[in-house]
Amino acid sequence: MLTLKFGGTSMGDADHIIDSANIIVERAEKDRLSVVASAVAGISNSLQASIESCISGSSADNFVSDIKEKHLLICNELENKLNGFSSKDVMAKLEPLFEEYSRLLSGCVAFEECPNTVHCRIMGLGELLSTPILEAVLKAKNQDVILLDTRNFIFATGSQKEGEPDYAISAEALKPYKDNGEKSNNRIIILPGFICSWRSSNNKEWVPGLLGRNGSDFSAAIVGSCLDSSRVEFWTDVDGVYTADPRIVKDAIVVDDMSYDEAMELSFFGSKVLHPKTLAPLASKQIEAWSLNSQNPNARGTRISKGPFSSERKKPICGISCLKQVAMVSVSGTGMKDRSGIASRIFAAVSSGNISILLITQSSSEFTISFCVKAVHAEKVKNILEQQLQFELKEGLYFVHGYYLSGWRENDIEELYRDQMILMQDSMDDIYDIDAYDINLREMRMENQIMIPEGEFVYYDGREFQTAEDNPTSIVHTELNKQLIRAIGFQNYGNQPKEENEDISDVCSYHINVGHGNCSIIVFRENGSYNMWMVDCSVFDFTNKC
Repeated sequence: MLTLKFGGTSMGDADHIIDSANIIVERAEKDRLSVVASAVAGISNSLQASIESCISGSSADNFVSDIKEKHLLICNELENKLNGFSSKDVMAKLEPLFEEYSRLLSGCVAFEECPNTVHCRIMGLGELLSTPILEAVLKAKNQDVILLDTRNFIFATGSQKEGEPDYAISAEALKPYKDNGEKSNNRIIILPGFICSWRSSNNKEWVPGLLGRNGSDFSAAIVGSCLDSSRVEFWTDVDGVYTADPRIVKDAIVVDDMSYDEAMELSFFGSKVLHPKTLAPLASKQIEAWSLNSQNPNARGTRISKGPFSSERKKPICGISCLKQVAMVSVSGTGMKDRSGIASRIFAAVSSGNISILLITQSSSEFTISFCVKAVHAEKVKNILEQQLQFELKEGLYFVHGYYLSGWRENDIEELYRDQMILMQDSMDDIYDIDAYDINLREMRMENQIMIPEGEFVYYDGREFQTAEDNPTSIVHTELNKQLIRAIGFQNYGNQPKEENEDISDVCSYHINVGHGNCSIIVFRENGSYNMWMVDCSVFDFTNKC
């Protein structure tokens, strides 16, 4: 069996439909066929526009009459060109679909919204309208053909508008139509592309769904895979896959052969090749995919398969492609070099916004990480990263370094990291491995006892506790630094004195692991309790910049 897929341009008007039918007839002389067809060119865009307009209050009547008129025009032309084709009979078969379209749009007008199931039913009408026309053309050419409803054969889960096929259920449904199957008597099977049946993970009922972008191509790949087709042919309006966009590069040439991986890469980066999700089920069974031109069926086209290939025109570089409407986001700063965890924070933040990253690169100096997203997501990404990196961005500060205080269990601290915006970058293993010694805060020289007013910081510089007023160059001198210190704080560490000016040595009677680096211990009084931090002072240069 062969599987053929005809795109919108191949179904664009009466002449193109006849050309497509002739290809089907020629292929059917040698093999049984499963044929997947797209909507008539432009219809899907019209259906989408009608949904948006009707939600805004526009009348449904104009859209219904416009869609109906386009199909009537094609049917009338076919009747004039093809003996045995009856425009009246075909339009009578399509009438229930036009009535359904009218009811669905009227609902969008009335409720000013379009639920997913209604959206899928409307958007799937294009293929449901085009395939009866193709069936009638083939019957006029005396072909043994049957039209099936794809919603009874392709089943999907995941997103209702971009379903992920359940291959096991779909293969079982299509099994009778395989070669030598119990329903293999028809020479040609026609199925509408793009549509499917869908259900959520917590719902047993199947409802109308869609296969998303390039859904008709995907439909053909699913059908070809489930029917064990020897190859799948994708008929479009170009001779194959070009080395570059011929609209931009005038001397671009058609590629004879390419591997599945090459086709997937080119497709991802904007080339008019089959979508990666379309190629995946074919690659898994090593079914050849062919990109062919329905307006020039004698052209060889491009073969996509595992390889190796013997073509003389096969070169190390298959082609050049480009992505349009893309934004590059760069995150840079001297504090990023040799610091683990920065990249994971950036990409986790972007992922939390359900935004796909198209490309990632990092400068050799490690001071800059750049990545690309769709241009429409650029502002959202900017806002997400500004929120995630708010402390690093203030006053040019990029990094704050904290150390572990003994007396806390590792899982306690890791839980604290998750619950607060802690800018601490060392892994727990690194913290435990530092060369450290114990200091008993009770034994620290406190010749001038510091009594901490509510809401104030003091710090210990290795000699004595000081306030910001005592030392204008202290790391707690500015409000910015206070915010940063609070951001890496371990809450409620120490006793809770009842008196406002109780001796701080009673609070800090704990052993603390301190590295040999330039560290300070910070104490902050808030709501009657004392909180303690240890910070790496080397990240502050006292001009409020890292």
